[in-house]
Amino acid sequence: MPERPKLEKRLFEILLIHFRFAYYRKQQSKLVNWISQQFFADYEKKQKGFFLTKLENKKLLIVNCSAPTKSFIGKRSFKINHWLKMPKIMTTMQFLSLLLLIIFIFISSYLWYSGQLLQLCISLIICGILSIIAIGLPQTKCFSHIATLTTAIMMAQNSQMDLLFLKGEMAELPHKLIANRYSKIVWLRDIYNGEQILTTKSKVDNSIEEMIFAADKAQDNQFVVRNVNRYGNEVVPKSLIVSLQQLECLSKEIVI
Repeated sequence: MPERPKLEKRLFEILLIHFRFAYYRKQQSKLVNWISQQFFADYEKKQKGFFLTKLENKKLLIVNCSAPTKSFIGKRSFKINHWLKMPKIMTTMQFLSLLLLIIFIFISSYLWYSGQLLQLCISLIICGILSIIAIGLPQTKCFSHIATLTTAIMMAQNSQMDLLFLKGEMAELPHKLIANRYSKIVWLRDIYNGEQILTTKSKVDNSIEEMIFAADKAQDNQFVVRNVNRYGNEVVPKSLIVSLQQLECLSKEIVI
């Protein structure tokens, strides 16, 4: 058995090489199946491998297994309240792009039959752009995301936690994910995309729900979150967090 520091470093490298672009559903399934086989063979698989559980575990860890969605717009960093809305904003943009794509497909068909070739070419270019936005592209510069996923795997092992993989970026957790048998539910967002790890806590039913993420302190002493969707993050962390206790010691609790 390799020494612990070498183990998480090796895991980070494997995920970065083989699963860096895990974005579409088939790629996500391949990733979670590999993780369960390599690290959680004694766990029960549910939800097609996206939920790994043990009856005796009393804590739940939630992490996104999908690469961040590539964005071509947006500031370099957002205030926390705006950053929390970004998944909904991007989902809305994808939905609107899909509707516009359908409209322009009909327009292109009309232009084809009417012989308006110049307008047809313009319409087809617009269709191509809209299809890219609607389907989405993975952010390839996602070192901080891969490091967060590495920490989630190690933390679930070392802290005896169930592990739930989200299939994309989410603004909030669906209520159906909350189970009364857990004393604590930890939602691990990108914890390496900033200088300070922050934690928000709330009580849901009988569980304590924590959301943990990284941010930077701006000149006005407010915290801001870097726009990883547009600019990415290619900084390799000097060390990786491997347990819940270690993470909670390094984090600062805030109220949003």
